[in-house]
Amino acid sequence: KAQQTNIKFSHLTLKDGLSQSEVLTILQDKKGLMWFGTQDGLNQYNGFEFKVFSSDITDSTTISNSFIHQVYQDSSGLLWLATENGLNIYNIEQQSFENIIAKNTLGKSKNNVWSIAEDKKYIWAGVENQLIKIEKSTKKITPISLSLSTNAKNLKIRKIKFIEQTTLFIATEGNGIIKFNTKDNSSIHYYSENSGLKSNTTWDFYKYAENQLWIAT
Repeated sequence: KAQQTNIKFSHLTLKDGLSQSEVLTILQDKKGLMWFGTQDGLNQYNGFEFKVFSSDITDSTTISNSFIHQVYQDSSGLLWLATENGLNIYNIEQQSFENIIAKNTLGKSKNNVWSIAEDKKYIWAGVENQLIKIEKSTKKITPISLSLSTNAKNLKIRKIKFIEQTTLFIATEGNGIIKFNTKDNSSIHYYSENSGLKSNTTWDFYKYAENQLWIAT
């Protein structure tokens, strides 16, 4: 008979200072602070109280949008925020934000950033219908051309993750999976019609073993 373990949960709610109850992303940074991204605000938690960061269109130093898809800390300790409109870097000392993908940077008035990944030289970001890379040293943005079998205008990127050093997997909502080689910019598109993929709506990846990848659909 399996031994039962009593697991106890504690809850942080609006009463504790959380800005909104739908938490989409959680990160513990290198200093031990907890970050919670919600549909209405970025929350920093020190174990005792919350500090909330929200967008203010009259203040360019605030986060560009309050709907947070992902909080990501890179290898240098820099905090990146993927939001419903913009990719932000948080300046810890000044407690201010810089929107790397400003309006019309990619030729669009709105840039819905869903996911962030990193290699040695670049920060990679999955925007709604486009993959981009940002050079760490200069913050230069380069859009990436993907070879696809479907309409790129409706790509709907939802997650990007490095499975190997130069292999970036891209999950989409409705267009399957893209395996992108960052070394030669080649890509392979997997979807239900050309592979064993059960659904073209994919959300995440987990590399379980050398030749085994788990896919959330």
